[in-house]
Amino acid sequence: MSEQPIIKDSAGSGDPFGELAPPARPLAVESWASFARSLGLDAPRARAAMPARTFMGNYLSAAAGVFLLACLGVFGLNGMVDPLWYLGGNVLAPRNFIFDERLAKTNLLLADGPSSYDCVLFGNSRTILMDVTRMHGHSCFNYSFSGGRVAEYVAFAKYAKHVGLKPKLVIVNADAQNFSDDELGGGIPDFIAALAPPPSIFRSYLTLDAAALSVRTLLGVSPAPRYYNRRFVGKVMPEFENYRADEGVISRMIKRTFSARNAVHYQTLRGVFPEARFVGVVVPISAEIIAERQKRGSLESSLDAVYAARGAFDALYDFAAPSVLTADKANFYDDSHFDAEIYDLIVDVLNGRRMDFGLDVGNMSRADYSRAYAQGLQRLKARKE
Repeated sequence: MSEQPIIKDSAGSGDPFGELAPPARPLAVESWASFARSLGLDAPRARAAMPARTFMGNYLSAAAGVFLLACLGVFGLNGMVDPLWYLGGNVLAPRNFIFDERLAKTNLLLADGPSSYDCVLFGNSRTILMDVTRMHGHSCFNYSFSGGRVAEYVAFAKYAKHVGLKPKLVIVNADAQNFSDDELGGGIPDFIAALAPPPSIFRSYLTLDAAALSVRTLLGVSPAPRYYNRRFVGKVMPEFENYRADEGVISRMIKRTFSARNAVHYQTLRGVFPEARFVGVVVPISAEIIAERQKRGSLESSLDAVYAARGAFDALYDFAAPSVLTADKANFYDDSHFDAEIYDLIVDVLNGRRMDFGLDVGNMSRADYSRAYAQGLQRLKARKE
């Protein structure tokens, strides 16, 4: 029998199918592979390689993390010290310093709820120490701020009414400074003028400026001789409790000129709360300043201005008339600012508990008003002699 020829593929192999068949897998190996797969022990598959992070990507991620931590730290510090009184004041120390009273006082009013008050005091730095929480039968808010003038009181009164304040009693500082021709003042914040919400706590406290205020508070570096305690009642810093002659204050006070043109602002202020009882107070200044104004000829114009405003009030009391109390340097830390104990006497007068301090201007003639000042100066001069 002749041998059959082997048909070769195009590559010249001896595979009749045109390619070499793969070798058969042993049965034992195949069985073990199936068994391993059933147990989840199959060999892991290679993962796709992750792209390497760039240097810039790492840098930006780290910078973002540091920035976020810094923001949280700044906000946390400001929130605990609370220099602008968004959250009820400083929880780390019993002192709240004076940084921006116009904003801080408004934040405090909004936090407490305007409807929780039925009395309000509008004033300047001379009424900050007046503890109106002692007003009998009223819950009173002290809306005083440094450098305040009557035109500002009007704007803040409109704002307070806008946010819900409905006072039964309004106390207003009507001292001669409010009738000064120099027209100084701290200015009306934009949000007050626009009857808008104050700047948000995040806008205010996510700043290094606010952090600087917090650090100053923690270090005890006050921007003023006054501070507020936990109840937001004004106090004098211990290092300023004794009198010191401030030549700048004295010079400004004796050189001022006065006119009655601002009396109209008190009428406007009364129109904001027409149903409330209005009480004006002329807070005390040193008797020496009054004597100097008399010498310079500006005393009578200041009395004219105050007297012109009396029609805006249900009662007007003048506590600046020269007396033993206003001549005693133990009662004030500079010629313009008296101690808290003297303001307590004023509150006693307003509460009807005493009438041996101050002048009841509303029940005086203009001539009697001027005469009372002249007689007070004469008595003090006689005591020195």
